[in-house]
Amino acid sequence: ASAPAKLPPNAPRWMKIKNVQTMDQVNDEFPEVPWDKLTAEKKQEVQDLAADYAGGGRPGLNAEKTMRERPYEAMFGLLDYLRSLDHKDPMDMMQAYALNRFMTELTNGLQTGFVAVELDEEIDPRKAQWNCITTRAWLQFFDIHPDEKTFKEKNEERRKKELRAGR
Repeated sequence: ASAPAKLPPNAPRWMKIKNVQTMDQVNDEFPEVPWDKLTAEKKQEVQDLAADYAGGGRPGLNAEKTMRERPYEAMFGLLDYLRSLDHKDPMDMMQAYALNRFMTELTNGLQTGFVAVELDEEIDPRKAQWNCITTRAWLQFFDIHPDEKTFKEKNEERRKKELRAGR
């Protein structure tokens, strides 16, 4: 076997993953969303909103509007939907990219470095692994934002930081 080509220093971080060469080696197991923070009724509602959002069309637009009004609750449904996607499938990863962008908006700039894929792309196993890592990072959201009050405070801090940065 020949030695792998040396990557340039500015290569994307996903390319630097060394221990994944095949899709079978991708760790696509994710922790659960902490549903105990919501009532069963709210859980079902945010799961439905996330599914509608991901499905697009008029239901997706209506769901987006509702989730923008209740971003903390929305994060539960969006993260649950994200963790359910096949991180080895291009179509699912296109959906995942849209979810990541929306969650970045809802959180005033939080992001995990998710890497977009093309519909006809044969996904490099390292990229699939990287996107699994970013999904696990998103699932730490609730450790940092254990309740809606903390979420609102941290979101406001991020909003002010963005304004100061002129974005």
